[in-house]
Amino acid sequence: MWGLLRADMIVLFKRKLFWVMMLILLVMVALTAGIFFLGPQFMPDQMEAFPTIEKPMAYSFGAGQVVDQTWFPLILAVVVLGGEMGSSIWASQLTRESRRWRHLLSKLTVTTVSVWLATILGIALFGVLVFFFAEGSGNLAASEWFAICWKALPIVFIWTALGFGFAGALRAVGPAIGAGIGFMFLDGILILWRPWQNMSVSIASQRVFGDFSSLTSDFGFSFGSMTFTHAVVCLVIWAILGTLLAWIGIGVRDP
Repeated sequence: MWGLLRADMIVLFKRKLFWVMMLILLVMVALTAGIFFLGPQFMPDQMEAFPTIEKPMAYSFGAGQVVDQTWFPLILAVVVLGGEMGSSIWASQLTRESRRWRHLLSKLTVTTVSVWLATILGIALFGVLVFFFAEGSGNLAASEWFAICWKALPIVFIWTALGFGFAGALRAVGPAIGAGIGFMFLDGILILWRPWQNMSVSIASQRVFGDFSSLTSDFGFSFGSMTFTHAVVCLVIWAILGTLLAWIGIGVRDP
């Protein structure tokens, strides 16, 4: 198992796509921070509708914005699994280790941890920008920073598992990315439908990571009242569905 983990880690870190996507993530983080904290200074008329977010709440808000970039684990997971299954790489790997669940577990672990570390880097960047440009004073306690970091991990894992699920089912990078992005946007639209609010992966992620209802209400949004326990169960179900879909897909496609 350690050999598979090491091999998958080397392959992932050698992919230019991973580093390009991480750079895009950091650029988007910087742009988002600029809109909220520098925008009012340069575009006061256009930014009147935006609430003023001051320290220390700005740190938590920024972390939430970074974790909300769910396209990152979704697309990377599709490329990691779908790119190999759509070529001869997957078949050659099975000659060295025939148990598919080991390959799936290894790739899921390496991809999740890699995206999680990139997410923490993005949170750190947003925190630095908040420190220099946000109004107010104060900082989060060490326990709050720790909670932010570990709560980001299960959310990254959920979207990675979903990406693997789409890749395993469709076995083609392009269609799988399209299906994954489509699901992400569809989930964002269906949160306006009350029955879907009980199963939305976006709402569940928000509740697990942190309750920013006081901020989202300022923008005119309301996402129901999902409890923390309900959110955890919801995320576990989505993770199982994504992993199971990937497992069934690779089993059916490669009998």
